[in-house]
Amino acid sequence: MLKAMGLVLIFLSALPTFCQSTSAYQVGTITAVTPHQGAAGSDPFGASYDVSVKVGDTVYVVLYTPPVDVGTVKYAAGRDLLVLVGEKTLTFHDQLGTGSELPILSHMTVATQSNPTPESPQLQTPIKSLALVGLPGVKDNTEGTLTVEGGKLHFSCSKGASDIAVVVMDDVVTGDDSQRVIRGTLGTISRFGPYGSGTFLSLLRSKVDTLTIQYRDANGGLHGVVFTVPAGTAESVKKELIAQGAHTSIPIQTETSAD
Repeated sequence: MLKAMGLVLIFLSALPTFCQSTSAYQVGTITAVTPHQGAAGSDPFGASYDVSVKVGDTVYVVLYTPPVDVGTVKYAAGRDLLVLVGEKTLTFHDQLGTGSELPILSHMTVATQSNPTPESPQLQTPIKSLALVGLPGVKDNTEGTLTVEGGKLHFSCSKGASDIAVVVMDDVVTGDDSQRVIRGTLGTISRFGPYGSGTFLSLLRSKVDTLTIQYRDANGGLHGVVFTVPAGTAESVKKELIAQGAHTSIPIQTETSAD
């Protein structure tokens, strides 16, 4: 009985040391395996390898000589294992639980790359606008703001909002486009807007820009909506709409003027 109690006490006294040593093990990753210099031409059963193991922000190069070299260590790169880093040695256990203490040949600190935080998509600055005619759910001549985001043209006002998906836009025309058509460069397009709106809107282009959009509903019906926006902004809205999938019958004006 006393002998059994003595064994228990010995085990309990050794337990803190065992737990402390186990907790000191860290996860290491084998990053590279190369034949050890001077090992070429030697007995294949005594071949040695330089094994690079990354632990935290440090890479240790250790000398490993397998009991029997069957070449499997050459393909160990990328494998994780528990290691105990000492002052001059690195200890690990194989799958059978056999511990191996390997001499550290060299070590170096590497910079750890933190995962970059994905940038939030930059929302377009709302543009002051007037929904002149044709916008569903919004009364004619309603003041609000326009933004292009998430594949939609979004109009917001004090009494609500309305969206048009860019994928259903058959045509996007600006006041500048209308002026080009008037000069005879590209012919005529439906009087430059629904309900003949383009005819009188072209008279306002010195003070505001016009944006005319033709789109189709879920049943294929053709509709039109006309906005006015501050001078010099309609073309940028058109470019953004086309970039997100809208169509246009008049290509975006290039630097060379067509007359």
